[in-house]
Amino acid sequence: MGHLPIPGRPQGVAIAGNHACIANSFDFQVVDISDPTVPQLAGNVGPATVTEYWARGVAVSGNHAFVAGVDGLLVIDITDPGAPAVAGSLSLGASGSEIMVIGNTAYVCADDLVLVDISNPANPQEISRVVMPASAEGVSVVGNLAYVGASSAGVQIIDLSNPFMPQLLGGLDTPGLASDLCVAGDYVLVADESYGLQIMQVSNELGPDCNANSILDVLEMAGHQSRDWNDDGILDSCQQGLGLSEVPPVATNRFALHEACPNPFNPQTTISFDLPRQTRATLRVYDVTGRLVRTLLGGGTAREGRNEVVWNGLDAGGRPVSSGVYFYVLEAGEFTDSKRMVLTK
Repeated sequence: MGHLPIPGRPQGVAIAGNHACIANSFDFQVVDISDPTVPQLAGNVGPATVTEYWARGVAVSGNHAFVAGVDGLLVIDITDPGAPAVAGSLSLGASGSEIMVIGNTAYVCADDLVLVDISNPANPQEISRVVMPASAEGVSVVGNLAYVGASSAGVQIIDLSNPFMPQLLGGLDTPGLASDLCVAGDYVLVADESYGLQIMQVSNELGPDCNANSILDVLEMAGHQSRDWNDDGILDSCQQGLGLSEVPPVATNRFALHEACPNPFNPQTTISFDLPRQTRATLRVYDVTGRLVRTLLGGGTAREGRNEVVWNGLDAGGRPVSSGVYFYVLEAGEFTDSKRMVLTK
């Protein structure tokens, strides 16, 4: 339909109305596409600024373009498409490859996944980062989940419900090197280098990890790591034919605190633990600041074997707590352990 020669190596493009913003190895360009048959260069930020960033990914929000490059994040004011200008920057300690902007937060792939506050475009600030098992190359954010194409580590999923403490939930390997990706409904479409396009069916909501192996159940089923022969959405390995309240005592010779089930949960979850002998136990719930939210067991005697306690998402005063990350801590005799759970609303 139309064509515009661009010197250098165009790496990323984002649309802003009748203009296309292009992250280019040589410079940053704004192209007028009001007539798609005859695209025209409107303006650019020259190589003296951009080449040190080696622009690779770009996202647009309002009157600003956010560029991921070799030296981190570059913010460009595109209020006047004919005269774009650098507004701010932030070094991320690694080369930026891809970026997504939602509201006042930029999600930047720079080896890790880095969350950046862009409420003041002239002074972007790092909020937090998630260390990835392999280099982050692409990101798509849906609700409180970030899906990251993490090269040799496949697709990694991150819980963003607390942006100051994002949590890596688990992942699903791909046959190649996962790079860019997008989420469409219950599907993740992954550019997997020499293995082409991989399409994975996963839920775009937080789901349970009933066997406590740090891989969401839906991911295990998608990758055929575990089976769901009766197609009820629950791993066969987690189905005992009994409701939780009906599970008989389990003989054990060790202390063990298990993952809450379901986790994430709404409105309630069950916390189970094993004791090799009868002993006094306390079980407390804390928020991410370390504040005590609820005491579920106050030091009474817990039986030998499997014990189960239900938390209904209420604090000590009977008030519903807000969605987010919580920690439960078990103390039983000389044994102490803690685990994390997520309440969603």
